[in-house]
Amino acid sequence: MIWIDWIIITAIGISMLFGIMRGFIKECLSLIILITAFLITNKFYIYFSNYFNYFKSTVIRYILSIIILFIITIFVGNIIINIIHSIILRAKLTYTDRTLGLCFGIIRGIVIVTILLFIIFNYTSLSNNYIWKNSKLLPYFNYIILYISNYLKYKLLI
Repeated sequence: MIWIDWIIITAIGISMLFGIMRGFIKECLSLIILITAFLITNKFYIYFSNYFNYFKSTVIRYILSIIILFIITIFVGNIIINIIHSIILRAKLTYTDRTLGLCFGIIRGIVIVTILLFIIFNYTSLSNNYIWKNSKLLPYFNYIILYISNYLKYKLLI
């Protein structure tokens, strides 16, 4: 195994550890809150920017409203997550929650590594490098990357 394999293992391992420590419910709810924050910010930032009329630049008003809406949504979401997590602790479901969190962490780590490798494969010349060819783990990701690349090319051409 070469250094890129160890980076992949480390990335998946770190994601796995976060999954165990935080648990499945916290991980899933965090993902839902993140998506919700993005959607709320995307939907309402123009309206919220009207509260910053003392800035002459529209760009500054938009940036401020995006940042503030995103932070507020994440903050409120984290309060909800902590309430739900305390209910889980009282229900004594921590073992199941952490075991499922481990699985979630592994899957998230694989997805993150796949996305990064997809970007490297499609937008750099590193896929022709000896690292890509001598790695023990990259061939497993290569199949997924080629499938996604072909799928996206097909969808974008139609």
